[in-house]
Amino acid sequence: MRLTRAIPDSLLKYLLVFLVVLSMSDALLTHYLIEYDIASESNPFLAPFVGLPDFFVLKFFGVLLVAIIIWDIHRRHPKIALTVTSFAIAGYLIIVLWNLILFNGGW
Repeated sequence: MRLTRAIPDSLLKYLLVFLVVLSMSDALLTHYLIEYDIASESNPFLAPFVGLPDFFVLKFFGVLLVAIIIWDIHRRHPKIALTVTSFAIAGYLIIVLWNLILFNGGW
């Protein structure tokens, strides 16, 4: 018999909040990078919205919807939810770090 530990709800809650914070950090950095003509939006679905006030609203509610869906998945498949959240955080960390490098003048 294999013993597995349950993934605490609080851990996933903190990770999902961190995911939302990273997504909004990406939105803010992207806004300024585009405003100062340093970079462009790579996501073709979001590109038309960058620079508009709706961009932040769209980004916030989009990541909030993702967090709610992941939380729902967590109830039935906690390991999958934790894995997906971890990969999303890793991806956003790379994006935010890249944006910070561009914001600070590159390498």
